[in-house]
Amino acid sequence: MQAQIRITAVNRIINGESPERVIKSIGYNQHIIYYWLALYRSGGYEALKVDKSGGLLLDAKQMMRLYKMIANKTPELYFSILPPGLQC
Repeated sequence: MQAQIRITAVNRIINGESPERVIKSIGYNQHIIYYWLALYRSGGYEALKVDKSGGLLLDAKQMMRLYKMIANKTPELYFSILPPGLQC
């Protein structure tokens, strides 16, 4: 459903309707239409079809790499490398 809203909104703009008018008619934040247009420009309709839950989408290899980077580390390790003035 959400993907169809994005596709329809972008199509309306491609067909000449102003982004402001589209946003007003669907009731979303003005910034979101420009985000959708950027998605469309970078990845076409397929990019608009991806429903994200707000989290990172990692494949198994990326997840394992991330796990190895952070496993058995303490927060203090990361804070010790911050520049002066940003240390906790």
